[in-house]
Amino acid sequence: SADAAHELRTPLTILKGEIEVALRSPPAEDEYRRVLTSCLEEVDRLGALVADLLFLARSDSGNVHISHAPVNLTSVLHDAGAALQALAEMSHTALVFSAATDVWTQGSASMLFRLIFNLGENAIKYTTDGGSVELTLEQTEGRARLSVKDTGPGIPPEEQQHIFDRFYRADPARSRGGTGLGLALARSIVLAHGGQISVNSILGKGSCFMVQLPLIPQDTLRAEQDREGEGQRVEGETAE
Repeated sequence: SADAAHELRTPLTILKGEIEVALRSPPAEDEYRRVLTSCLEEVDRLGALVADLLFLARSDSGNVHISHAPVNLTSVLHDAGAALQALAEMSHTALVFSAATDVWTQGSASMLFRLIFNLGENAIKYTTDGGSVELTLEQTEGRARLSVKDTGPGIPPEEQQHIFDRFYRADPARSRGGTGLGLALARSIVLAHGGQISVNSILGKGSCFMVQLPLIPQDTLRAEQDREGEGQRVEGETAE
């Protein structure tokens, strides 16, 4: 609760300060526009934080409901990689992502996108200028394995067991921003999909986050695709 209060207090303080400055200033359209833009950014930040806290609270109580539709993780990885490219360019980080063809799991495509994006964003955030981040997806032993590897400073061994805790951030990293919920959300999404998440990190050499998710058996996938195809044919005939 103390950590949540700390995170909520910062944007609220900014909002209050900006509004007070605007009220004390002579009416000016440009100044009001600047203040409203700043306030909107803080409202978006608050909204995202509240949404993340709500998801984690539901996860704690076992009330996270996800769809059980087939998801092509390869497509999700490419979508997330494209979204991460702009962040990588801003921080002068080389971003590389590769995936085996059509890796299928079951669950929520939007949640899995959030999982990959959060891990990629975290890797970019802690990689120094000129470094690199690599996202790799492959199939092994009946499971989909996603790895997110960076060339950042690494994580001390005594901190690795805490990095998936909510709001946990080592002191030297606090200036990098964020809410400290990204990895906690990633873990909740992985667990909701019946998977596992871990980290392997060496100081001075970077970190590698690894996610394993169950694959859809081929016969189950074919049955799902046949059912979907049949449904589309029925819709087409009804429309005609």
